[in-house]
Amino acid sequence: MVLRMLGNGIVSILVLAQMFSCADKRPKVQADPTIQNSFSIIDKQSIQSEAQLGMTDLKRLSIKKDALDKEFLLQASLMRQIPIPTANGLKSRVVAFKRTGNVVFLMEATQGHVISQDLPSQLILAKLPVLSESDTDLVLDFGQGMAQAFVSGDWSSSDGGIAYAKTFRGLDIKASFIDDITFHGNALSIRQIAQVAGTQLDTVEVKYYLEPYLSNEGFQSTRGQPVQKFGLFEVAPQYQSSKGNGALDVYASKWDVRKPVIYAISANTPADYVQAVKDGILYWNRALPGAPLQAVVAPAGVTAPNYDYNVVQWVPWDTAGYAYADAQMDPRTGEIRHAQVFMTSTFAVSGESRAKALLKKVPNKTKVLNEALSIAGMIQQPLCNFEMQASFYAALENLLASNAPDSEYLRISQDYIREVVAHEVGHTLGLRHNFAGSLAASYDLAQRPAIVQDYIVSQKIPQDLQPSSSVMEYQVFEESAMTGHIIGKTSRILDYDQKVIGALYSGTSYSMDEVPPFCSDSQTDHWDCQTFDLGKNPIDFIAWSLQQERQNLTQNLFNSILRAKKLGTDPLLYADAWAGRLIGSRFELLALLGPEVPLWQVRRNFPVTDDFSSQVMLQEEHQILQAALDKNGGWNQLLAIPDEKELKNLPSTLRKLMRDYQEVQGDATLSFSFEEQQRYENLIRDFAPQLQRALQKAQWSGLSLETPMTDSDFSQSLLTWTAEQARLVLLSTDGVTQAKKYLADGTAVALSLPQFTSPQDLRSLVAETVSTLPSEASWKVKAIKEGLRDELRDILDTYLPGSTSLKYRELDPTAQQWRANEQGLISTLTY
Repeated sequence: MVLRMLGNGIVSILVLAQMFSCADKRPKVQADPTIQNSFSIIDKQSIQSEAQLGMTDLKRLSIKKDALDKEFLLQASLMRQIPIPTANGLKSRVVAFKRTGNVVFLMEATQGHVISQDLPSQLILAKLPVLSESDTDLVLDFGQGMAQAFVSGDWSSSDGGIAYAKTFRGLDIKASFIDDITFHGNALSIRQIAQVAGTQLDTVEVKYYLEPYLSNEGFQSTRGQPVQKFGLFEVAPQYQSSKGNGALDVYASKWDVRKPVIYAISANTPADYVQAVKDGILYWNRALPGAPLQAVVAPAGVTAPNYDYNVVQWVPWDTAGYAYADAQMDPRTGEIRHAQVFMTSTFAVSGESRAKALLKKVPNKTKVLNEALSIAGMIQQPLCNFEMQASFYAALENLLASNAPDSEYLRISQDYIREVVAHEVGHTLGLRHNFAGSLAASYDLAQRPAIVQDYIVSQKIPQDLQPSSSVMEYQVFEESAMTGHIIGKTSRILDYDQKVIGALYSGTSYSMDEVPPFCSDSQTDHWDCQTFDLGKNPIDFIAWSLQQERQNLTQNLFNSILRAKKLGTDPLLYADAWAGRLIGSRFELLALLGPEVPLWQVRRNFPVTDDFSSQVMLQEEHQILQAALDKNGGWNQLLAIPDEKELKNLPSTLRKLMRDYQEVQGDATLSFSFEEQQRYENLIRDFAPQLQRALQKAQWSGLSLETPMTDSDFSQSLLTWTAEQARLVLLSTDGVTQAKKYLADGTAVALSLPQFTSPQDLRSLVAETVSTLPSEASWKVKAIKEGLRDELRDILDTYLPGSTSLKYRELDPTAQQWRANEQGLISTLTY
């Protein structure tokens, strides 16, 4: 799918904080409202002497002396230059320029940084040399002064553990120059090219915006919301300096929607997707008071970040499947001042040829966005981190296999882009993820195949369909596309989206019962607060995932054969790998057997817990899990693997797919010849029994329990299933083995020993797995071990009486091996 990344600030270009012993206690002085009255730009046309303009800097900055000691808002964005310039906002700061001798210090206002104003403190951000001066002006060396970098961004979250000290962690800039200085409206824009030092040297571009810090009369700040209800981004916490009590003010980030908020779609966006991007932007007007959002196409050459435009930037980078958003705020009030969204071209699946081209470029699992944006050695965990998921590529393969027309690719990808843009714009409105959105889906997973099929084939979905309560969820590909269909074809807004906007922008109050479940990045330790999941609980999702893998086995094998044919090689048919794919995540369910099975849909109702409420929570969670287990057919259905008959049908089913396949490539038609059909069918016929054995081994290897198990109905039912399956493997027979026993006089006595259905290595694995079951969890564990051991002893004593006292010479090799096998299993189950 996509990577969605909301910049938590990767690198902040500003400098170490230092504490001084003397304080300037003068009241804050407001800067001249017009930026041109405070600063001038020195270039070749305006210089009085060559000394004012250096060898590398194309322009220099001049400050009016009467602008010293007055407050300005300094905002910046950083762009790593390789592999492609994409930007991240840096921490916004209220600053003043303070002269001391022949230097001007860039100072950060201490308001919000210190607990009390009674103790003197000052914060130095940069030391700017004065190159020359007149009666009214000082010419500054801005490039040399901005010589250190912070790892700090504007976005914050109360539950994210963002420490105040991180605001001032920095690294050196080794070399830099000022490439451009211009006025943009009422702001000064400074473009610096710099080489920063981490574990390696990286070249970056930094864009600074400097403007008078003017209070926005009438803007109402919103305090951060409790994470049980809503997820809002915030500006950095601020000490209530005037009160001196150490308390913090935490303000949510949001736009001033009393005026239009204009998003500009970059001019390089493919024409087929411009309207989809507009729809994603304007989706939020359905909840915002006064519908303030506007969507326009940016002039050619305008790229993000840009002071004059909130750009939705199309990035031509097919192998980087991600999107992310970024914004910058007033650090004192939370008002959002600038925003941008980056969308990579992976989304532009406008037809069959485009889908094939993308599948050839499927990126590996490295975090390409981190690589693109972060400075070496300075990587921070972003607040939004979403890469193109496997289901996106699987959906492309399935569309290719269905011979869908180009119009279907285009329509579905347009819907997908609508949802992705709405997600990213939601971040720029101040909203965090809601990974509980999938819990509010209006349909059961059993209904899903028909709903998805109707959407793809008939281009329609039920009128009241809700794939999620929020576009701020990370949805799987099909749900994301169907949400995009809702955005593009209806006037509806998802339930959580409407209410979180109401709380943030209109101050609407909701009770917990009125708000759909919410959870975000800090709650992903809960089983039902996960990314790219489906269903109302983890069992529903895992059961669905396993069913999908099993149903798609034939198609996935065919896709593998088709890729191999195009490459002129044999398909990769490693039985263990394919077995692991089919077994999937089923054994994640074993963690649910332990004493901690946190479900957010339960725990959000218990903000304060004690011993009694903890027991109540655990009981409610087990009830939800047991009901889901029963609905999905119990452990017997959940843990079932394809049987021998099902796998034996693979060759003939694949032969039909190969026989029916045709693909036009230019003037030629790609198809499978009779000889190729025969060869691949034989390969799969040999592969099927290998897969069967690998599945059985993977099944029992995965059942090894290394975590504690609670004594509950949920775990008891798994133990019952384990005992039944273990008996089948250990005790089932399908014939006899002829052997001999020799009496003392040398006479040979014929023996008919049971021939067990399962191979011995599998029987040994099952015995080993059963032996690892934690006996302290339940009386049933001990009963299972003893029961299986006693039945094996009975078989041994029945068919080989006195086996423990028999000497090796009294048995032929066949009988010796048979006895050794059974004694080994008994020994394993004894310890």
